[in-house]
Amino acid sequence: GMAVDIYNEEALLRLYNLKNRDLTKPFIIQLGNSEDLFDYLSRIPLDLEKLTKAFWPGALSLVLPVKQGVIPPLLRAGLPTTGFRIPDCVPTRRLLQEYGPLAVTSANISGGNPCLTREDIESEFGKEFPVLEQGEYQPGDPSTILAYVDAVWVVLRKGGITFQQLGKVLGYMPPAVSNYDYSNSSYVVRPQLHLESKPYNGSIKTVLGFKERNYSSAENVLDLGDLEDHEQVEKNLYAALKRIEKEKYPHVWVDINFPKEGRLKKICEILSHASRCGI
Repeated sequence: GMAVDIYNEEALLRLYNLKNRDLTKPFIIQLGNSEDLFDYLSRIPLDLEKLTKAFWPGALSLVLPVKQGVIPPLLRAGLPTTGFRIPDCVPTRRLLQEYGPLAVTSANISGGNPCLTREDIESEFGKEFPVLEQGEYQPGDPSTILAYVDAVWVVLRKGGITFQQLGKVLGYMPPAVSNYDYSNSSYVVRPQLHLESKPYNGSIKTVLGFKERNYSSAENVLDLGDLEDHEQVEKNLYAALKRIEKEKYPHVWVDINFPKEGRLKKICEILSHASRCGI
């Protein structure tokens, strides 16, 4: 990542220019200690402390309402919110604890591949660019980005923290959303399919399953028909996916506890694609 002092507007502007980054895209703030977070917030969202205790340091970024007079408009792109994270990289956290919060972004020109080595950075930004050596970089999942909108947490980006992990802390699995508008907090729910090869456990109340199976504690069951009638199941599947998209069910438990062969293999591939890429 690339980082600058959050209060140095000249440095922030230089970072925007270095990356060729749109000024409407804010930077995230990385902290050394979770206690520092509360100095910046205009209000404390419900369950915020549960999330920070469970997942910080770690791969969770939180978009939160902030005191606009405390955080420079350039850093937050004039928005009433800012993203925060405490990284799980020990050398980075030590730097943050010693120096203070930093505005952080990926080390690359906007839209390009991230720089993963000193050589990548020197090639992209020049040999005089300052680098904090931390040993060999181990790529991993990006952080999950969670925002607090209208008294509900929503997932802006899926990452290293799963829906199931969030659900255990919050008591519900937050919806994944797209087309999030930071200026007015509007968004579109993006349904998530959770493919399961084991009996239904009631963890998700909307189920995509089969006529002959029992999902007694479900609130909504989208029936694909008789599992033995492969042709009808495939036909019903496309209609069910359209209904899930139309009704905006945030999470759907999908029964794939069947042999992955013949036409059922194709059905499973369709479900896997929809689960990975969204409906």
